[in-house]
Amino acid sequence: MDKNNQGTKECPMCAESVKEKAKICRFCRYEFELTINKKPFEEDVLVEEMVEEDLVEDTISDDKGWEAYDNFISMDSSPDVTKFEARYDVWITSTYNDKVCDEIIKITKWDSWVAGKFLLELENYGDARKLVEMVSLDEAEKIKNMLEHTGAKIRIEYKI
Repeated sequence: MDKNNQGTKECPMCAESVKEKAKICRFCRYEFELTINKKPFEEDVLVEEMVEEDLVEDTISDDKGWEAYDNFISMDSSPDVTKFEARYDVWITSTYNDKVCDEIIKITKWDSWVAGKFLLELENYGDARKLVEMVSLDEAEKIKNMLEHTGAKIRIEYKI
């Protein structure tokens, strides 16, 4: 065995040689699973089970985020508008940044998951998306002013 390779292991993602005690590959950021005093055949099974469990948990939590996002999007954002008052929709075009996300959370009362997912959808499709609907002109102008200082482009449309 080469003296330079003593105390190292091969990263399963990028095949680079890293220190045996490394928890994260310095080349590709792969996170090594922790296994303590296991026999070689038990390590493989343990790592496979842990990876599968992590994937399931990530998928479940991501699904919950999208589900919450869909529920918030489908809800009327302002039930306070009377049926005799003119109603407006507020449309937004923006890229994801923390300032825009924080303002959206203040305006819509969404949690950070929903606001983040909304902005990612907005960024992925590149078109304007409806942020709130059926609000008064004063409320629409207030929202516009809050978001324009963060660099977002806002359009207010009269709701027929």
